[in-house]
Amino acid sequence: MKDLSRIISRFSIPLQRETVLFVLLLLMWGPYTWLALADCLRGLTWQSPFCNRLFNFASYTFLLSYLCTAAVSFTRWRWLKVTLYVVSLINWGVYLFLKFNFHTMLTPDVLQTLLETNPSEAGEFCHQYLFSRGSVMAWTGMLLMVAAIVLLERWGHRWCLTRWPSTWLGIIVVLCFLGCFWLLRPFVQMLRCGTVEELEVCEIYGSDLWGGDNFTTYAYSVHTLCIGMHEMSHALDVSESELRQGHSVMGNSDDSLTVVLVIGETHIKSHCGLYGYYLNTTPCMAHELSQGNLWVFDDVISPYNYTSSSLKNALSCNSIGHGERWSDSPLLMSVMRRAGFDVFAWDNQLNYFKGALFSFALNGLLYNERLRQTCYTAIADSCFAYDEDLVDDYLQSPWHKHRSSSKLVLFHLMGQHFQATKRYPHGGEWDYFTADSVAIQHPWLTSGKRSEIAEYDNATRYNDHVLGRIFDAWRDSNAVVIYFADHGEEIYDWRDFAGRDESSNKSPEAIIYQNSVPMVVWCSDRYLREHPDAAARLERGRLYPFMHDNVCQIIFDLAQLRTPYYHADRDPLSDEYRPIGRMVYDRIDYDQMISQP
Repeated sequence: MKDLSRIISRFSIPLQRETVLFVLLLLMWGPYTWLALADCLRGLTWQSPFCNRLFNFASYTFLLSYLCTAAVSFTRWRWLKVTLYVVSLINWGVYLFLKFNFHTMLTPDVLQTLLETNPSEAGEFCHQYLFSRGSVMAWTGMLLMVAAIVLLERWGHRWCLTRWPSTWLGIIVVLCFLGCFWLLRPFVQMLRCGTVEELEVCEIYGSDLWGGDNFTTYAYSVHTLCIGMHEMSHALDVSESELRQGHSVMGNSDDSLTVVLVIGETHIKSHCGLYGYYLNTTPCMAHELSQGNLWVFDDVISPYNYTSSSLKNALSCNSIGHGERWSDSPLLMSVMRRAGFDVFAWDNQLNYFKGALFSFALNGLLYNERLRQTCYTAIADSCFAYDEDLVDDYLQSPWHKHRSSSKLVLFHLMGQHFQATKRYPHGGEWDYFTADSVAIQHPWLTSGKRSEIAEYDNATRYNDHVLGRIFDAWRDSNAVVIYFADHGEEIYDWRDFAGRDESSNKSPEAIIYQNSVPMVVWCSDRYLREHPDAAARLERGRLYPFMHDNVCQIIFDLAQLRTPYYHADRDPLSDEYRPIGRMVYDRIDYDQMISQP
């Protein structure tokens, strides 16, 4: 027992000798962790998933700080201690600089920007931010930390843990140490990921390694950047190859065509009036349906319930069911550009939550500088509080009236993205539904949850209004509008849950609600006159099961595009269409799942 006690006691030695170093390292490497802990202690965000992540981040910070402290304690190398303080101060300064200037931390986006910055841009950046208000606060924070290091190293010995019983302190350290190694599993899982899709699954299904302690964030960002840049580089090469030497050409129509692709966000099919929802959430689209200009596709699903992977596959010319990766096929925009279309992108999520993985993985691809100059005619870099403002910004721009042979206009909406109450203007006609409008009866539906459902339905009705605005803008043109949602979500429909299920073992009901999405095609009268067979083909095709990773096939068909990337067997408007198994999350056969009793 004495030998065991002596061994355990040795674990306390680093903390007893270098208490100041250990505490300052904890502070400088885990600022977000301690801020989150403070919120928890105040009772503001004490929720199970949040606390799990907090324990992970705190354990990583503890492990890093303890190992560094132990190295200094047992080697007694003064230069090592000074080096650790210098590196930690730089880390502290980077944290403060990004926090006060940009309200972010070191992320894949930030790293990518650093790598792409040339000396001239670096000089301009330093001139603008070196002494900005945020930078002055960061410099002040660094000076205060230097002062704390000097003062505590000189007089902080009186607060050292030398008076603590070494055995009990050693037991605490050993228990924390074992807990840290146990909690390293998500970190190891993250490092094993070889693709961005795997990283997204790792993040969404419980690891959630972005946005915690600084060391984890650095490792996560570097690893993500390396993987993402490799995939992105390959995808960009494929798209640029299509732009340079592709064989895509327009059809023979004499009238210029506008294809408007509208991507919705978090639109749940079960709350869409077009699909039988008891509240009138889609009056504009219902009117177009009654006029014979709109076709509602009955059975469309998304391959994922998160934006970046869903849209990377929808906007590339691959087919998941045929075993094709998105990065091996060109982007839809590059094929259309090669065929002679002017390509415009108005994206209300372009600057949303910059630094998060989905933003880096999707926007870093779609709006990469290599494609901006060659693939797009114009891109709007501004985002708006509401989606109608985004659409109006394009309609009021000179590009809307710009004469060209044909156009592809891409709108990426905020749709019903959480929180739905922020997605529509309040007051007047947009507060159409209230908690009293929600007639469904479930034991878990409180007044507050009924209000959440009503807010979601108001956002859905506003989304319908935005689509009506788009239909009106091209009503007198030769135009088609394709709308689909990137994914769905739950809003207390069949259980006491709202949002998207982050578990890896989803129930069939969760998959149906989160992956079954609305999709419609609208055609102007002029388009229908020029293509007299289109209505019948749309009416037949809308009944087939479909996954929107192949939406480009419908676009190629409606635009009469001659391209090697068109496959009639993947096009529901074609007589040759052959439905195949629809795989969601790369491993679940959706059709087989829903057919099981």
